Amino acid sequence: MVDTINKGTIKIGLNLTMFLGSLIALFAGIFPGILGVWVYYAWKYVVPEYIKVGHAHASWWAVLIVIAALFLPGAPLKRWVKKFIAFTSVAATPVWMAAISAYYLGKEASGVHAIISLSPLQIHSWGFLLYGMAMFLLEVWIFWSLGLVFLSVLGAKIPLISSDDTEKSKYELMTDIEIPVKIFRTPLIFALLGILMGWGLILFFKLPDKAITPAALVQLHTHIFFFIVGYILTMITMKVAQVKESVFNFTCKLGGMVIALIFLGWAAFNAFNLHSIVHVIPSLLYLAMMIMGLLALFGKFGLKDTGELHFNFVRVAMIFTWIILLLYVAVGPVISLVWDTNPNLTVTYNQADGVYPGKYPQKYDGTAPVVNNPRGLENLHLSPASWSHVAIFWILVLWIFGEPISKLINSPTLIFMVVTTIPMAPLFNSFGRIAAWLGLPSGIGGMWFAAHPLKFFNDFVLIVIVAIVLYRLKQKGSNQ
Repeated sequence: MVDTINKGTIKIGLNLTMFLGSLIALFAGIFPGILGVWVYYAWKYVVPEYIKVGHAHASWWAVLIVIAALFLPGAPLKRWVKKFIAFTSVAATPVWMAAISAYYLGKEASGVHAIISLSPLQIHSWGFLLYGMAMFLLEVWIFWSLGLVFLSVLGAKIPLISSDDTEKSKYELMTDIEIPVKIFRTPLIFALLGILMGWGLILFFKLPDKAITPAALVQLHTHIFFFIVGYILTMITMKVAQVKESVFNFTCKLGGMVIALIFLGWAAFNAFNLHSIVHVIPSLLYLAMMIMGLLALFGKFGLKDTGELHFNFVRVAMIFTWIILLLYVAVGPVISLVWDTNPNLTVTYNQADGVYPGKYPQKYDGTAPVVNNPRGLENLHLSPASWSHVAIFWILVLWIFGEPISKLINSPTLIFMVVTTIPMAPLFNSFGRIAAWLGLPSGIGGMWFAAHPLKFFNDFVLIVIVAIVLYRLKQKGSNQ
């Protein structure tokens, strides 16, 4: 495997412990999110900020963890480092979720708002500042462990950590599918910028208890990660489908350029108060890249013989989910061109005076859908699209590793059931969002009574499946 790194490629594998960690991290994210929505609709209680922040971050971190899980087996790292990274994936996100909940609840109970004042520099609460530093260190722990995977894949030799031996552990699955490591160079650079941007928002706005200005700084932080994830997803999918090398290289270059243009577009939008077209054009190029990935799944660029695809029905489920993802993503440019035309306006948050779009609210006031209002479109864009990314990565894992997993659990029909129900969660989510936006009676029920239960069901079933696989592999190793 080190030889493949030396020639600029890495074999796709799956660290099962890390995959389990991504499922646990996702559970830590979706549970408070769903709880917040249900509490709002039951008692009209505005969703607390820590639930929104925790739900979004933990859920997307779970996606980053599953990406790293696909490349940890081939990463030239020492065995103890891999175990540390796998442990981090299981433990760190739930701990962070508990910490941020306690932090915000404690602030509310104590009546503390601003932790610091940057001008003049003044500390209002040492206790909560130290608590915040602890959460910051948790985030450093999470990102550093993920960064180690991708840095090692890119060939970085880190003293005491790197290894010339990448022997597969008993809790890892491996394929012969090789993917160029160059696909990680641009994402790693801009992911670092996105992380620094997030920490900057905390330092300059959250700790002093100020409204984020301009409002679109939030999108600069979040969207760069959305596009990075979509790019890596497309590249992995193309390799699994064995598209022509020329098509892969073209898409790789296009995706790297799109990530850079997206970041520069959002940065210019915020810095110079430009029209939203500066970031909409790169987003259209991103849609073109995602369409290339969809065409690869259809076999337009040299799809592997379907007889060699162990679980071809999984590819069909992936095509379906990819199509609805494209529809949800396409709503974003519409919102930007029609409503969010300058960086000081947003439809992401409820405005106190009910005017949409409006400035980023000084006081957080929830994100409830509004009938016949662009806020409802934002819900359609954000929630089902986010869940579709998760769904496609799950399906991708089962497309690649479904056969060995089904043999270990001795239940191929269980895999079939999961694959057919995974795409339904984002689909029913969107049905509920659209019906609520149209003002239909009990329209949101599609999300309440179909999408939410399916989310939990799919996550829970996959956790059970992976736990069984880990147990069987442990037994198999003990018997050898």
